[in-house]
Amino acid sequence: MRFLLARTGRASDGSGECAAAAELASELGNLPLALEQAAAYVTETGAAFVDYLAAFRKRRVALLEKASAFVAHDTVAVTWAANFEAVERASPAAADVLRVGALLAPDAIPFELFLHGAPALGSSIAEALADPDDFTMAEVLRPLVRYSLVRYDAGLRVFGMHRLVQEMVWVALPLLERPVYVDRTVRAIDAAFPEGDFATWEQCERLVPHVASLAERLSHDDAPAPTVFVLNRTGRYLYGRGRYDEAQNLLERALASGESALGTDHPEVASSLNHLALVDWDQGRYAVAQERHERALAIRERALGSDHPEVARSLNGLGIVYWGSGRFAEAQALHERALAIRERALGPDHPDVARTLNNLGLVHWDRGQYVQAQARHERALAIREDALGADHPEVASSLNNLGLVNRDRGRYAQAQAQHERALAIRERTLGPDHPDVASSLNNLGLVLRDRGRYAEAQAVHERALAICRSTLGPEHPDVGYSLHNLANVYVNLGRYDDAHPLHERAVAIWETAYGPDHPDVALGLNGLGESCAKLGRLEEAERHFERAMAIHERVLSLSHSQAVRSLVGLASLRRDQERPAEAADLYERALAIKERSFDENHPDLAELRRSIDALRS
Repeated sequence: MRFLLARTGRASDGSGECAAAAELASELGNLPLALEQAAAYVTETGAAFVDYLAAFRKRRVALLEKASAFVAHDTVAVTWAANFEAVERASPAAADVLRVGALLAPDAIPFELFLHGAPALGSSIAEALADPDDFTMAEVLRPLVRYSLVRYDAGLRVFGMHRLVQEMVWVALPLLERPVYVDRTVRAIDAAFPEGDFATWEQCERLVPHVASLAERLSHDDAPAPTVFVLNRTGRYLYGRGRYDEAQNLLERALASGESALGTDHPEVASSLNHLALVDWDQGRYAVAQERHERALAIRERALGSDHPEVARSLNGLGIVYWGSGRFAEAQALHERALAIRERALGPDHPDVARTLNNLGLVHWDRGQYVQAQARHERALAIREDALGADHPEVASSLNNLGLVNRDRGRYAQAQAQHERALAIRERTLGPDHPDVASSLNNLGLVLRDRGRYAEAQAVHERALAICRSTLGPEHPDVGYSLHNLANVYVNLGRYDDAHPLHERAVAIWETAYGPDHPDVALGLNGLGESCAKLGRLEEAERHFERAMAIHERVLSLSHSQAVRSLVGLASLRRDQERPAEAADLYERALAIKERSFDENHPDLAELRRSIDALRS
């Protein structure tokens, strides 16, 4: 930056020109010869740095080379053209590596892209890497290193190119040859990119920047067919890492490319829709997720038949949407159909069978069917530990869900141990700021609160809230859950003025995301009713409890376990209003629901019975 300002006689005064000069230096990779050309052109024309920078971003090398008349030495293009020609004479394979590298991100281009993808990269590279290993790769790179066109790190098994080298190589490539190299590069990445399962995440991450760079160069209409497979696989990996914005960008490109190259009814288009629906679901776009899953299911049934495992994948995804929307009977039917397909096609111990068992267990849990839920989750856990290992994120998912069931059955010590183990696995495998870590923190906080450990619960929920806000945004439903849980801890601590606005915010988030009649809105209304009651705002509390009960009656029925909190909240209110008979009736309805689901020694049962006896006497 100082060179550009001095060479052009501009003041270093912190102005916009100074910032633009810094950005331009970065765009030019701080290459002295390129900086000199840019400065010469700016000096000769009197252009502002901010205007030159904007023009350079559009015209790149063409603008840089306009300075040829204003400098006394060879330009960057002329200097490197001689090097390119020398490399081409010495090693056609090295020259082709340079052309492929021009399509990729400039840094950390992995050796394995060439070693695994050599057969797709044309005859010169295929022959040079016929016996592929790191030594032969270093031999291919040697002429490029000699002429300072690349730098490589044998220990990390990567090489890099200067951004301007990439520009020069691409500009020099004849227009008719460019699609050939695009196609070769896509096919090489397709060969090198693993499926994206947890065990291959490190390999996937090395290739992600290069998929993104290549995607930026392609329009939907000219992308070769394998682009769709590459983008889908990369998007699926990014989704698994909780990087939803990156995943959505690549998956939307995959969908558009697939529809253009393969047709709207191709199974790979269904894969794009399926993965996009998962991203939409985790970002709170439930109606969009449902629409995508339904379209993917229709494509797969037409193309693959009704009993194909990919059909089961769509049934599974659609079942999750229905479960999240409170449509439990429909969700259960879809998951049971998916389970039957997967058991027939894959065998009873396949990880995909465990995934469906997991989702079916969640439906049973939300319907208050705890014995069935526990059996499903225990079978899923056993499959996953055997097939995937004890530290796999999917093992954490089963532990998490077993913890939910045990908590609702009053088995708090078991639930806490399961949530703590799930949290430890997720932090190790996903990192400390993944949304699934926040989910484990929230569930652990619920158990700590149940056990009266309020300070620990508060700390856990505050951490979960911070993760959700930073990774998902302030309007995501998961932010609502963290707010709701934290507000409930504040109620236990007697901080009613702090709890009330958090409950209000949670309800507002859920109403926006789900609509006014979702069970989670009822959950939030119960919390709001409790905080209002504690603040002495009894009429307001009554409205919230009654609205929550109405939602339960319309969506779940008043015999559902989720209705207990509304019944107990309204009963407590009636008791405080000195209406003992009504209060006792409401407590008895809550007790009847709990007795069907909970162990006889559950403390909530004894407490309800004591309340009823006191009111009846």
